[in-house]
Amino acid sequence: MKKKIENLLEKACAKLYEQDRYLINMRVCERAIVFRLGIYLQTLINKDSELKLYNLDNEYNKNNRDLKRVPEFENGTYPDLIIHKRGSNRDNMLIIECKTEWNDDISTDIRKLKQFINITGRYKYKYGISIIFRMNMAEIRILEYGKEDEIKILHF
Repeated sequence: MKKKIENLLEKACAKLYEQDRYLINMRVCERAIVFRLGIYLQTLINKDSELKLYNLDNEYNKNNRDLKRVPEFENGTYPDLIIHKRGSNRDNMLIIECKTEWNDDISTDIRKLKQFINITGRYKYKYGISIIFRMNMAEIRILEYGKEDEIKILHF
């Protein structure tokens, strides 16, 4: 599954840089870029027999009727993108936090992702992804609980 997700992210990022580089060049807000990434991810997810059973959501801040919280973010948090099955924490696949070159401090995002992928925590996401959209590359960090972070640089 990890290789499948990496492949989807690489394709979605490539499409983003191909179709929407203008947004990055103009240094628009992160949300506009994440929205476009989500569109490309959804298109790819729809073509995958396994992943199309999941939901892709943007800034999904709920855990059933409560706020989505982790220990360091008790007032709630809004993950940029998640792939999950709504209404349960049994099938949380992927949580993605994004930043841009002009706002690339990912320290808070990494702490948040590590809490979401913690196997003793509430959510138990299988993977956490941090993406920094730079002018000519996407810097992707892949987090799995108990494993060393993997960093991929995609040049566009």
